[in-house]
Amino acid sequence: MDSHQEVERKFDLAPDQEVPDLARGPVAVVGEPVVTELVATYFDTAHLALAAAGITLRRRTGGSDAGWHLKLPKVGDARVELHRPLGRGTRTVPKQLLDQVRAVVRDHALAPVAGLRTTRVERHLFDADGMDLAVVADDTVEAERLTGDGEQLRWRELEVELVAGDDSALEAVAATLADGGVAPSASSSKLARVLGNNLADRADRTSASRRTADGSVGAHVKRLVAEQVGELLSHDAGARTGNEEPVHDLCVAAWRLRSILATYRSVLDRTATDRVRDELRWLGTEGGAARDADVQHARLLARLEVVPSDLVLGPVRRRAQLEMQVRIRTGLGRLRAALDSTRYYRLLDDLDALAVALPLTKAAREPVGHVLPRAVGRQVRHVLRAADAVAGAGPAGADADRGLHQLRKAARGARYAAESAAPVLGRRARRLAGRMEDLQELLGEHQDAVTARSLYLELGAAAHEAGENAFTFGVLQAEEDAVARAAAARHPEVLRRAVSAKSAGWVTGTGDGQEATSKRRERRRTARS
Repeated sequence: MDSHQEVERKFDLAPDQEVPDLARGPVAVVGEPVVTELVATYFDTAHLALAAAGITLRRRTGGSDAGWHLKLPKVGDARVELHRPLGRGTRTVPKQLLDQVRAVVRDHALAPVAGLRTTRVERHLFDADGMDLAVVADDTVEAERLTGDGEQLRWRELEVELVAGDDSALEAVAATLADGGVAPSASSSKLARVLGNNLADRADRTSASRRTADGSVGAHVKRLVAEQVGELLSHDAGARTGNEEPVHDLCVAAWRLRSILATYRSVLDRTATDRVRDELRWLGTEGGAARDADVQHARLLARLEVVPSDLVLGPVRRRAQLEMQVRIRTGLGRLRAALDSTRYYRLLDDLDALAVALPLTKAAREPVGHVLPRAVGRQVRHVLRAADAVAGAGPAGADADRGLHQLRKAARGARYAAESAAPVLGRRARRLAGRMEDLQELLGEHQDAVTARSLYLELGAAAHEAGENAFTFGVLQAEEDAVARAAAARHPEVLRRAVSAKSAGWVTGTGDGQEATSKRRERRRTARS
């Protein structure tokens, strides 16, 4: 799939208006005109989901770049454009392009929404050294809306797109056009002009529903939810490729959204949000299965690199590669099935609804600075309770491992809560978030080691059954056991820093979270005796 970054500006022209002489400033030579006939069909859902997101999808014939074109939302004057060949189908969108916008389209059908026929007169602009700075396209457009009333339109516009020039060349051409009475276009794209009020009305409603200007906690949570929903949607296309980083980013966005809905549940209508929290847990689990296999594969290869050669007995690397590739393919298949499921698409619908109209209670009207310490404090108390459970499970064994895993998840929730409060509460929230992240990372290393320990046991058993030497997998298992034990031994020290008076006293209300934990344990021992 070809792609390039398109940097352009559009201008409106009257049917008989002359284009000013552009040989000015950095432009020394205006090339000869080249006339092309272009025919394009634009596709979208019935409710114009792509256009509302600033995305255009078309099939165009004519010109040097005939084919399927997907233009992603603009950032300033620039936007990324993806190309695929025409192919034989006129209504079947290439899968590689469709995957880029599945989070927007979901399971809704794509159909033609506009047809355009353009007579284009192109001229290239060169500097004194012959560099091709930009291309100016003088377009006369005949368009038909293929939905609703089928309105037909005709207009003329000018597109100035950079070739090898920079922004200064674009600014100089724009200034020349302005001096010649050519005004910037009021429409962001040809399609936006065709769709007209249908698209504008939808955009206005969405924009109005997301305004959160007051200083209430409800406004703060609305902003957090809208930002994180956008973050999740932005990683959908990358996650569909199976690459580890976007898969991880998708999972993090799901976990952060769950954390927001949990942290601020006192100001939310939980009848509307609890089900979404459950679905976000499902999405995080499906994505986690794919990523975990990648992480464990990389961990195993790194371990094998440092094992002394005289301890590598049998086809260990081949066995590891074969087994891990199966696990990776299985995990990615599971994730892809989830991302293509009706369940996922309905979750995205629900998230859209939350981002636009978050269901709030009366408590959401409270000042944001009053509510945030209490909200973060609840998540810190989850950490303290999880730490109690670890202490009661004993120093080692499966129960201790499970307890440390739960403590890691609690630390992650407290970290996300503190990070969500940091824009309002500042340094003390950032300090708490940083120390909870330290605890989360240490216990993440513990969990990775525990998982690897079990994995190497399975790989060793498979090697033994195949008549191979399983000794090396035993060596690796012992190494991971040592890593897990070391992380477990360090966790009380890192926990103490995370819940200390300096870090968490402002939200626990006790002065020292670790002291409070000790007192609770003592009260429980007294009650049992």
